[in-house]
Amino acid sequence: MKRIFFVIWFLITVASFFVIGNYCQNYYSDSFYSEKVDFEDSIAYNLRENSFEQDIVVDNDNFSGVNLYFTRPGDAFIDADYVEGYVKFELFDEKNNLVDGYNIEYLFYDSGRDRIRIKVPTISDSKGKIYHLKLSSYRDFGSLFFTLAKKTNDSYGETIINDEASEYGIVYESLYDGVALKTLMMVIAGVISIIIFVALLFIFKVTKLENIYLLIAMTCGIVLIFVANPYYGFDEADHLAHIYGISNGQILPERSEEGWPIVRVPGEFTDVLVNNYQRISQHIGSEADYENYFENNMEYTGVYSPLSYVFQVPLMWMARLATNRALVWSYIVRFGQLLIGVFLTREIIKRAKVGQKIFFAVALLPAYMCAMSFVSADCIFSIASLALFSTILNIINGHAKFNKKHAVLLFICALFAAVGKLMFFPLIFTLFLIPMTTKKKQDYKRVIMMILPILAIVLIWNLIAAPYMVSAQGINSGHQISYYLTNPIELIQLLAYSFFNSFGNHMSDLFGGRNAWYGPTINDGSLLPIIFAAIFALIVMNEKFEITKRQRYLILAIVGIEIACIMGSMLLVCMPPYHNEIVGIQGRYFTMLLPLIALLVVRKKNNLQYDFWRYVPATLLLCYLIYLLRFIVRMCSF
Repeated sequence: MKRIFFVIWFLITVASFFVIGNYCQNYYSDSFYSEKVDFEDSIAYNLRENSFEQDIVVDNDNFSGVNLYFTRPGDAFIDADYVEGYVKFELFDEKNNLVDGYNIEYLFYDSGRDRIRIKVPTISDSKGKIYHLKLSSYRDFGSLFFTLAKKTNDSYGETIINDEASEYGIVYESLYDGVALKTLMMVIAGVISIIIFVALLFIFKVTKLENIYLLIAMTCGIVLIFVANPYYGFDEADHLAHIYGISNGQILPERSEEGWPIVRVPGEFTDVLVNNYQRISQHIGSEADYENYFENNMEYTGVYSPLSYVFQVPLMWMARLATNRALVWSYIVRFGQLLIGVFLTREIIKRAKVGQKIFFAVALLPAYMCAMSFVSADCIFSIASLALFSTILNIINGHAKFNKKHAVLLFICALFAAVGKLMFFPLIFTLFLIPMTTKKKQDYKRVIMMILPILAIVLIWNLIAAPYMVSAQGINSGHQISYYLTNPIELIQLLAYSFFNSFGNHMSDLFGGRNAWYGPTINDGSLLPIIFAAIFALIVMNEKFEITKRQRYLILAIVGIEIACIMGSMLLVCMPPYHNEIVGIQGRYFTMLLPLIALLVVRKKNNLQYDFWRYVPATLLLCYLIYLLRFIVRMCSF
């Protein structure tokens, strides 16, 4: 069996290298104005009547094409939603020899600015040479008119057009085959593959479940931290800004002149764009600029309490003492959070006498790994929730007593689970599973005395922090509540439609680690979410323990209430009035419902006759090999 896994590892590695080679092809140079257009006289340009010509001075070797940016006059779309353009492309060298040429048929939609990417075979010795670009129409009908692009900023905030003297022009940026970048990515991919291979060798020798988790989680988590760019996690830049503010004693955001909740952070921290390795290398050595503070908008993360960042605030203090390089702070906080999170999770798995495999499976899902590896409030919430469920299961199955020691532990776990992420407070009602098992009145009283102060803290913090939740639609919360209270049937229809219409996307997000709407994702076009979901389902079916029918009803009610809280929160915070679907729901929100759903499924007798468990750890590790290599692909092709 070991040989089969090693063969699979080798094939996956080779295939991943091939994918990276295909994706990691281009990076962008500086951009220039077109020089052969009379900007004052030829604002509207007709490719049918006039050809467009441009000299391109190439700055580097491995020249591989150009991107052309332009806008069109609005009257081109009076009778249609789009205009067809028939563009003939030709590129000549300095001796007027044709380098390449072909026809492009392109649909230009009525949406403002457009871009055409024109590729040519890579020219290895292109540095310092001048190439002549010519565009014209290759059909007698369907003239393409366009307005020369105004000087503007691209989507990443960098000026595309550098010539301050000109106001209009076709903007182009030259493309270069990223040979050095491609080589770097290959090296990184090779190192990761070797690390995973070594971890595979150790997995076959490690027998205890908590140590298998520690090996996989630390191996993949450390790689994940340094492969993924800073601020890649969900609202990670905003969480870091909030942590920075709390480390300075600023518990709540301040208000900007426009009324937005903000935290002021030094320049070169959360205000820099580091979406690929090239940008990281440009900013990694920059020191925090305390003379130019950046106002970080906190419209979504300003509501989190200091309890949500109980790990990260001390780590931020340590990072600021260790170095003044602002970008390094994020890596230090990430790494420290991973160490604390993984070792605490290991202890939870180790001490779980019941449902150990379920907690192991949840802790190795990509969504949970992202919570440990990327800075967010999800880390403490996830750990506290797992510890809460694990302790409760130990007590109701007779492996621990409900004494003062465990009551204090349960109170702390429930407090961090409820306050760590406010919309998850219904999870604390799982505490009632204990008195339902012991059937003692004093245990009911003890649980109630634990829950009431937690609910009071949640309510008080909500009242304090709610004014700082100035989201896009949050200002309509009162209107939404009054409308749906008077129209409950519409509310039920809205909740049902929103849940079932996006169920597939939520499950893909839950088991894939990212959201489908969140730009390029690591699970696009991948079977990874299905594989992780299948592994989790098999592990649950392989577990065996028993809970009573009444306890199942309570768990089912808690799951239903929690789903309603998630959807209701998004309805009030994110959804425009009278929208036909609730927006803002994310698959990761359901991660901590998985242990509860597993409790509804497991039985006293093992549901599977075949013991596949010995193959699970190696399979998970191989899945993470693909997962991490796809991360590299994303960083190359952004």
